[in-house]
Amino acid sequence: MDVMQSKVVKSLSCHEIELKLSEAKLKQKGKTGQAAWLSKGLKIEETQLEVRSFARSLGWQPTTSQKLDLVNRRRCLQKTIEAFTNTAMEFIEEDLVNSIYDQDSVITDDLDPQDGDKGEPGAPSISKADPGGQVLPFPSQIPEEFLSLLAMEHRASIIALREKELDIRKGHAEDCLETVRGAVIQLSWQFKNRVWPAEGITQKTRAWEGANILEKVCTLQRRLYNRNCQVLYTLGPRTELELLTADSGQSSDRLSWLWSNTRLSPNTADDDLYSTEFLRLNWLCARAQKNRWAEELELTKHEMEWTIRFYMYMATTWQSHQDSATQLSSGHRAYAEKQIDMWNELGHVSEAMFKHLNTAFTSTWNLVW
Repeated sequence: MDVMQSKVVKSLSCHEIELKLSEAKLKQKGKTGQAAWLSKGLKIEETQLEVRSFARSLGWQPTTSQKLDLVNRRRCLQKTIEAFTNTAMEFIEEDLVNSIYDQDSVITDDLDPQDGDKGEPGAPSISKADPGGQVLPFPSQIPEEFLSLLAMEHRASIIALREKELDIRKGHAEDCLETVRGAVIQLSWQFKNRVWPAEGITQKTRAWEGANILEKVCTLQRRLYNRNCQVLYTLGPRTELELLTADSGQSSDRLSWLWSNTRLSPNTADDDLYSTEFLRLNWLCARAQKNRWAEELELTKHEMEWTIRFYMYMATTWQSHQDSATQLSSGHRAYAEKQIDMWNELGHVSEAMFKHLNTAFTSTWNLVW
């Protein structure tokens, strides 16, 4: 068994939770399709984020083709929202759907100052008429005053539907967080192996294009995660959910919380298990690194001695060349003396430096004459 392998059971993904809820509903022989409908709504929320991000990126004077592209995206999104709304009326009453749309609210992004698509002045605004900012008829969006007026049985069905939304949003948030982790890892690799070593305009342009794509993926998934956390805070237990920002709080001696805990589970035992497993794996990695450093230190000490012995060997070799030759011209003799003096000087300087760096260094240098 690989001791470096994590023993923590990963949280269920959005698709796994959807499958679990759908199978449970089939066994109960009730109205099916609720989990698929909720998952479709989460995909629409992702599309809304993409459309809003594209609208902000158009800048002061978008071209006609850019405006047409934005209109086409909004039209396709509007059709998708209409289909989602029609399906919503199968699970919640039409009056409740209308109560959601009657609210004068628009979805906006809490843009981080470090985000790359924070928008430009003059870019197309996001209004209530814009499908990119339209609130979707999720069970979580039903006003409490309308919910309290429902009959007991109907209210119980809406609450059960909210519980399903809570579970699916947890899975979706976990998926987003995992995607952010992967994007950060790939972004680090991209900078180390593509951006920094790039030479020339062509290589640098291609390297930065890859980095920008990963940055956009990370930004989109971070906003989706934050959106899910906001709804989870409304629906679920009053637990403190930490939002992701462009600066996730990582430094050279402290990892960001997103590498240690998702903060989505209210179960303290699960949190402790995850944290313990995280510390175990990091301790094993640190121990392996410490052993490598100890091995490297031992090799470095021997390399100091090997270096001086090599200089001694070269000085002795040139001395033997000089002594063994019976007939040497003055030029050959001068060159041999120069080589002997050079290797002696290298050995003397190296020994002085090694003694300064390593007080336990034992001198092995013998001057060759």
